[in-house]
Amino acid sequence: MELPDILLLKLSVQRGMLGRVTGNLAAVCASLSERSIIVKMYFFNDMAEDEYDDLDSMGGEILADFAEGYTIDMQFEPIGKFSQSSAEALLFMRGEAEKIVG
Repeated sequence: MELPDILLLKLSVQRGMLGRVTGNLAAVCASLSERSIIVKMYFFNDMAEDEYDDLDSMGGEILADFAEGYTIDMQFEPIGKFSQSSAEALLFMRGEAEKIVG
């Protein structure tokens, strides 16, 4: 059984987050438009270099779940810039972040 692409994206991001969620990670959204994947990760504070490297490598794991020809854009933002469009799936949000973004 083949999964719809948006469901595959949600599951892939969730799996990619396993073991990578630090106390600094506030929220994660993802979207899929044609063959372009966008994963937005929001943080409470500036990211440490090792945190950035670990989460950036997650993009390769997500991309590997999709057919050839897909691209991925991993975006890292402070929680103060949080915005979620109707095309994005909210996949993770800490309670503390919800209080900040309302």
